Formats: sequence, C-alpha cells, structure tokens
Amino acid sequence: MIEYPELPPVDDADFELLAENQAAVKAFFVLDDSAWQFSSMGEIICLDYLAADVIWRRLSLELDSDAFAGVMLFSKTIANLLRND
Repeated sequence: MIEYPELPPVDDADFELLAENQAAVKAFFVLDDSAWQFSSMGEIICLDYLAADVIWRRLSLELDSDAFAGVMLFSKTIANLLRND
C-alpha cells in the first residue's frame, strides 16, 4: 500500500477542477493503490498501465488521448514526489 505524505487541509476555494481535466482526475483516482508497480524494497516505481486499463474497462471508463495524457502526468508527478520524499 502506498504511504502518502501528510498534506495540509485544502479549503474548497483553494483550487478549481477544470472540466477538461475531470476525466483524467476520475480515471486516476479510481485506481487508488491497486495499479502501481513497486520495487522489492516497497518503493513506488510507476503506474502499471496494463493493470489500470483493466480497471478502467471493468468500470466502463473510456479515456480519450487527452485524459490518458493527464493520467500519465499525474502518475509520473506523484511517483517522483513519493520517491524524493
């Protein structure tokens, strides 16, 4: 299971989710920690896109190329942040 860093509480007014990003955000967050690849030492490596695709298909989520690019950006950013923590 991924150990997420402690984050300060976010006030609802602190950010806005743009409509064009909603599909990517939803697709990313339905994965939780079930589609990540980990090293033998338990460190996060990257998102397993084949596993993610199975989850998305089972949930009937269809991602266009922009939403998939957004998921890739989220996953790479989070993996880098967790590795550098």
